[in-house]
Amino acid sequence: MGPLRQVAVGDPYIRRGLWPTAEPGLSSKVLGRRYGIYEVGRIGIAIAKRLRAFDVSISYCSRTQRGVPYSFHDTPRELAANYDVLVVTVGASDQTRNAINADVLHALAPDGFLTNLGRGAVVDEPALVEPLREGRIAGGALDVLRQRASFSQ
Repeated sequence: MGPLRQVAVGDPYIRRGLWPTAEPGLSSKVLGRRYGIYEVGRIGIAIAKRLRAFDVSISYCSRTQRGVPYSFHDTPRELAANYDVLVVTVGASDQTRNAINADVLHALAPDGFLTNLGRGAVVDEPALVEPLREGRIAGGALDVLRQRASFSQ
């Protein structure tokens, strides 16, 4: 869970040889967190299985209720309002485009994290920037983006 462990923030400290004396608070604990998974398909189930080893609370939101041992929530907003980490694994469709929008992000707690492992079109990226800049949520990790980034030298 990269954003919780503050991997990107800690990287410069490690490269400069300052670890483990780096600033305190560079990471958060996975234990005791509440994880909400938006879609428990193949990937969501695999993530939940691994998270169970950390003795965390897991819930999910899906188009339909599944036969899984986790609490069900009707909407991504409801899931975000009740859990610390929102893990998105849903595919892109007309119904899921921008499903993680300003309303859902506003429901996350100030120590909440968003992790998108699904499709880029699911997260309204411009809506994510504001709560990150203002510190209204603790972090976000996007494994996928709406558009491919172009990196030039």
